Amino acid sequence: MTTYNSTQLAAGIPVNESPAGVLCVAYGSYNYAAALADGDVLAMCRVPANSTVVGGYMFGSDLDTDATEALDLDVGWADDTDGFGNFGIVSGDVVTNLMPVAGIFKPLQGTLLTGGVQAFTEETTINILINTNAATLTAGYLSLVVYYTQTATTTAS
Repeated sequence: MTTYNSTQLAAGIPVNESPAGVLCVAYGSYNYAAALADGDVLAMCRVPANSTVVGGYMFGSDLDTDATEALDLDVGWADDTDGFGNFGIVSGDVVTNLMPVAGIFKPLQGTLLTGGVQAFTEETTINILINTNAATLTAGYLSLVVYYTQTATTTAS
């Protein structure tokens, strides 16, 4: 297993911290130009300590153009690799009422659907796990957007 950083993490862009209750966004993009190994991880973005993820989505170009697609992706974090989605085989086929072009668009799911918003007490990297690589890889970008808020922390005065 190898971990690859999104362009944002590779550039060392700091995690965004803001006042409590302000809706923030973390994001990352990865130039998926070469086949990755099954089990590889794309480290996409980070949320700060004391944050609560309220939603987001994964999107990108149609990365697997084989007639029988195999690209199997999960979105999560180190302790729960599919905590935001066990997407199974990700098809880039056109869905006319949603996307009139070939590509990937998957809203975050997992714990957000089964238990509501997801809180983190420590800074956390949100990853995409490659369970199975594309049968026929077509290079393109894969991106992740995560919406979160921060909770107030109190300090003794």
